[in-house]
Amino acid sequence: MRKPLRCFLRAAISLLTLPPMLALAAPCTGLCLQQVTCANPFNTTRVSGRVYAPNGADPLPGVLVYVPNAPVEPLPAGAACRNGGTPPTAPLVQAITEFDGTFEVKNMPVGTNIPLVIQSGKWRRQIVIPSVAACTTTPISAAKTRFPKNHAEGDIPHFAVVTGSLDAAECIFRKMGIDDAEFSGTSDTGHIQLFTGADDAGGGYLPGSASETVLEASSTSLNSYDTVILACQNAIIDKAPAVQQNLIDYVNGGGRVMATHYEYTWLYNIVPFSGTTTWIPQSHPAPVDQLGYVNQSTPDGLQLAQWLMAVNASTTQGQIPLNVIRHDFDGVIAPSESWLSINDAVFGNMSVQYSFDTPIGTAPEDQCGRVQYLDYHVENVSASSAKAFPQECVAGPMTPQEKLLEYMVFDLTSELEPPLILTVDDRREFARYGNTATYTVTLANHTNKDLAGGATVTIALSPDWTRPMLHALACQAAAPRPARRARRAP
Repeated sequence: MRKPLRCFLRAAISLLTLPPMLALAAPCTGLCLQQVTCANPFNTTRVSGRVYAPNGADPLPGVLVYVPNAPVEPLPAGAACRNGGTPPTAPLVQAITEFDGTFEVKNMPVGTNIPLVIQSGKWRRQIVIPSVAACTTTPISAAKTRFPKNHAEGDIPHFAVVTGSLDAAECIFRKMGIDDAEFSGTSDTGHIQLFTGADDAGGGYLPGSASETVLEASSTSLNSYDTVILACQNAIIDKAPAVQQNLIDYVNGGGRVMATHYEYTWLYNIVPFSGTTTWIPQSHPAPVDQLGYVNQSTPDGLQLAQWLMAVNASTTQGQIPLNVIRHDFDGVIAPSESWLSINDAVFGNMSVQYSFDTPIGTAPEDQCGRVQYLDYHVENVSASSAKAFPQECVAGPMTPQEKLLEYMVFDLTSELEPPLILTVDDRREFARYGNTATYTVTLANHTNKDLAGGATVTIALSPDWTRPMLHALACQAAAPRPARRARRAP
């Protein structure tokens, strides 16, 4: 769900979805043989829809939708460096959802039982379209384009949630639409496993829930999870440096971490995390409930602001009501990214949510993990004795702040995207006077050592292809789209 150069990815996708006569010079096998050329050169066979969270209500941006031209491969287990994305399996044609979750896949293969994959990080659902008619648009129902509620419907990332007595973060997954059967203790097979907080667990537990000390004992135990959620506990207890280093090693290798309020104790006093922002733990008095302002100066923030409007969490773009705010840091230190700030009467303009990618200090193409820190309670609960999940969860529709957390969960579990450069070999040879000319466009990756190479589209232009038609084609392929995730639905 992220990064400013997503438009170049869209350009590549546009080129990959041109009709067969303009397609990449590669052997045509499998579903490729079912693609057709429409009589109108600017028309194509399409499918359209909107991708949703598992609850089927909230649309998701930056999601990859593609047709696989081979059996879909299983996703690797546990944390791993996925810089550049989790590669799709043999994509024939593809699209990326807009900020409102909408997509349109062009140049679809025609026929019955056409496979379609919907994927963001390790969220993945595979469906089959009963029939795709040539040279028209086939809509796909929302029931088919939501992410899975359980592992029987598709792939779900593996989460470890450390429960806390002040922030029942595990409850957001229920409101996102995940079935209760996917929640388990650490000795079971659920995709959302609950560990009891060692300082003040409160929150929820299930049979087999181990202490967080078991999770944090080594980077190996952490590495079995794609994402770790550290919910605020009713205590400020510094972590041992060796345990903090386990978390650093985990995210450096591709793990993802979300921490709220008091869990700054993982970050504020150990290098390099301590240098990601200006820490001022436990500044009092705490800010009152007030409006939060989305940082729309970044592509990520702009997309978040647009999305909050799309899901009715904001009435004014870029503003959202925030509750139970705390003040443990001020401005962030680049390249950390501030997501939300407040204009407080006591503290002035200050950030209340930020993120950074790891390993800190390395080039973007070498970074693998991400940390999000939220200096407020989302699922605020009063400190109390532990309750068996889901007794600690509050029923009812999602609040604006809960929708914000929903977005950040999908953002956290999406991909890091290294820079991609679009180069155009424009030789200005046009068809004229009854002759055929050749026009070449090259997409080349010059920055990521792990994804070296590119793709070339060669177009043979007959005398019918005029300069305006070629210009329109080039603009269609390379025009930037609204900023997404992509950041890394969300």
